[in-house]
Amino acid sequence: MDFPPRRDADGTACVIAEGDLVIVYETFESVGYTYAKAGDIHNSKFGAFHHKDIIGKPFGSKVYSRCSRGYVHVLLPTPELWSQVLRHRTQIVQTLDIAMINFHLHLKPGSVVLESGTGSGSLSTSIARTIAPTGRLHTFEFNQHRADVGTEEFERNRLADIITLECRDVCVAGFPDLLDGTADAVFLDLPSPWLAVAHAAKAMKPDARFCSYSPCMEQVQRTCLALEELGFHSIRTVEARLKTYEPKRVQMDVPRFEPKVGVAARGLRTRSYGRQAQKEGATGISQEAAAASSSAAGADEGGGAAAAGEAVVKEEDKAPPASTECGAGQEETEGRGTKREREGGTDEQQGEAQEQEEQEEATREADPVPVVQLCARSYPSMRGHTAFLTFATSPIAGEAGAGGGAASEPSGGGAASEPSGGGADVGDGSSSAAKGE
Repeated sequence: MDFPPRRDADGTACVIAEGDLVIVYETFESVGYTYAKAGDIHNSKFGAFHHKDIIGKPFGSKVYSRCSRGYVHVLLPTPELWSQVLRHRTQIVQTLDIAMINFHLHLKPGSVVLESGTGSGSLSTSIARTIAPTGRLHTFEFNQHRADVGTEEFERNRLADIITLECRDVCVAGFPDLLDGTADAVFLDLPSPWLAVAHAAKAMKPDARFCSYSPCMEQVQRTCLALEELGFHSIRTVEARLKTYEPKRVQMDVPRFEPKVGVAARGLRTRSYGRQAQKEGATGISQEAAAASSSAAGADEGGGAAAAGEAVVKEEDKAPPASTECGAGQEETEGRGTKREREGGTDEQQGEAQEQEEQEEATREADPVPVVQLCARSYPSMRGHTAFLTFATSPIAGEAGAGGGAASEPSGGGAASEPSGGGADVGDGSSSAAKGE
């Protein structure tokens, strides 16, 4: 595994050489790895693949089996692919958590990082890519067998120039004195991380970043108390969960939502017509009254009393009759229609309109409109809780707490009999006995 990956002189991807780590991609759910070696054969359900057919091909090539039409893709190893295929000596840090750790620890090329709890080496490989080519990762594992296997694996993956692995219980012995004040970031994956906080503070530079990976909230609480006692600031705990969504175009039957034209609308038109007729009738009466006034004025000028009396009689004839008991229910003018007609017609007309409206509504409900929309649905499975990530920043020079820089055990330290060098990428609980097996 080379960071950055090797390239040919023309910039194209390099070919596979003997001894290279190769990711063998079979299907989405079946991915493996092999080390290219002439004479070896990689066997899978898709056939037997001779390494002679793989060596010399560019990474990303499709290789066919000699005995069948099955094929695989040979891919360039990356930390993400390596995390899928490596042998789990412990539970590993998942890709989403690794991304958050690298980001919040402010890692960059040239950074010096201390890690306690190497485990299967998943996080170590990702950190190595981030700080390459001039950075350095010092990782510590308390289990001797895991430390030996991890050292051999880093050398075979060509990461020995960046990663140094040592078997050491950091909670008891602390970090080596040669590393005091050199670390830009410290990562702890231990059953009792609060026991190593003081040792981490001694090895960190001022204003450096700290991260603890704990599956239980009780571990988080005790770690935060130890960080506060030593003067760490910007303490925060986060939890990352991955939920994948699939965008897809879906055809949906949507009911017809059209404006209803029925009794209310027809009644509105009838009332509008009635108001217009009433306005026209009032205008006609005003015109007749004006004509009568003109006639009366002419009669006065002529001095004829009879003419004046005739004009008055005509005016009285045109005046509306007094309201009587039988005429109180009649309308003022014929042109305006009855009150029932202005409000929406007769009972028979209203019934027909309501029946027609119900038929239209039933037709709309029975004939929906097909609409194609872009929807996003989540996959049925979601990765649940893995662990809590606690981040903090070391105090600057002169602002450390009373216990700052001391290698003594903080006051919140837990039972001394509990093993402290968990060495797992992801702890499976507060019990360290299971992690030491």
